[in-house]
Amino acid sequence: MKAREPFNSLALKNKFPEAYREFFSRCQIVVSSPHFFTWSGEYVGYFGGMMTLQKLPLRLYVGLEFYSQHQGNNKIAFNSENKSFSQKERRFVKDQYDHLTQGRLTNFLNQNIKLPAGEAVKIHLFSEVPFGGSGSTGALCSGLAVAFALADKTINQDNLTKWSQNTCCELLANKKYKFNTILRMAWKMQAIMRGKESTG
Repeated sequence: MKAREPFNSLALKNKFPEAYREFFSRCQIVVSSPHFFTWSGEYVGYFGGMMTLQKLPLRLYVGLEFYSQHQGNNKIAFNSENKSFSQKERRFVKDQYDHLTQGRLTNFLNQNIKLPAGEAVKIHLFSEVPFGGSGSTGALCSGLAVAFALADKTINQDNLTKWSQNTCCELLANKKYKFNTILRMAWKMQAIMRGKESTG
């Protein structure tokens, strides 16, 4: 009897190191966020109801690649060749969010993220599950909010360390942690992607 292969971040990194190297080599800033499974409350959560979630040992990586020269209106754009892991094919394949959702998010980012003059950013995504499922919207929005906050120095590694050492109530109440600022930016992004409805 053959043992089932483990399916988590560590196993994928060990089996496909070249895929991770290719992604990390393109980006100056990379953050990751866990995917999650919703046991209950998937829709009532949008309106303030109780949700039961479970984090998965699989992550979505958000990378920012900065350019020194730029021409055009949109300074922030998504890479058109992002990748996610396909269990069916047992490898990383080209994947992306639907065009309408991604377009709304791109417009929001270009209106709300201030970049230095002449600078542009390409957003690279690399997911250990296909886009559009297993909490990938929340993982994407929180990853983007943190990545851009690191880029403009709103937060630093010390902030992220503090986040892991305090409760949500403490983080929300104390402005010095800057957690609430990032949460609200991610919340706005998620609302944009989901037609103005988001639990945050």
